Amino acid sequence: MSHPGGRGLAQPDPSPRGQCFANRILCNLAVMPGFVPSPETVRVNLHWSIHGRPQLNVLHGHFATVGPVNPASAQNIRNAIATALSPTSWLRNLSATTTFDQVGVVDLRNSSVPEVLSTGTPIPGIDTFNAMPDQVAFVVTLRTNMTGRSHRGRVYLLGMATDIMTTDGQVQPAVATDAVAFVNAVKAAMAGEGMPLAIRSPALPARPSKPGGTLDPKPFEITEVSLVEARDHFPDTNRRRTDRLRR
Repeated sequence: MSHPGGRGLAQPDPSPRGQCFANRILCNLAVMPGFVPSPETVRVNLHWSIHGRPQLNVLHGHFATVGPVNPASAQNIRNAIATALSPTSWLRNLSATTTFDQVGVVDLRNSSVPEVLSTGTPIPGIDTFNAMPDQVAFVVTLRTNMTGRSHRGRVYLLGMATDIMTTDGQVQPAVATDAVAFVNAVKAAMAGEGMPLAIRSPALPARPSKPGGTLDPKPFEITEVSLVEARDHFPDTNRRRTDRLRR
């Protein structure tokens, strides 16, 4: 819309820019990117709940096999995780209002394959103390044999009970040990299904660099994780909307 001379009633702007401004919703929809296939990549979703509210860990696996993903993979990974969640494992740090619900596997090589979900009774935490706020998490770092931010990842583990904290604002050392062991168990379960845990780095076009110049286009990469570690013992926050946290 335009205001000639800065005064009077707004008049329609006939230019493409003005029309796009006037119909901003339709214009935004018109330029939204569609699904972009990721070669040799699957997504593994860990479905959780806190107080009945759904939460989600999103992981990626390197799937180099030609052909469809085994439809039993989600169930097999779920069963392996359920076995790893023993009373002396990561489960002991989770509030009883936190549950591990199911595993979902999505083939990202094309858009026509829906998420395949496991079945089974949700597994609750065993700590009787209240859960921390939904956005509080303990972060486990994923490293590969390559350098750079695009070759690292994080897993934000949720639903911890309040009594795992020490007086100096850190989690107890055993909590960090349990967290790393849990993620390594997930990593092993994924590897057992032929989809090793990996970092997905989407392709990027040429783009401006700081303080100047242009960065070259970056190709798509899927890089397998070589190390799982806890860099420190401080809890972190997941800065997303808490109705559907994706960690």
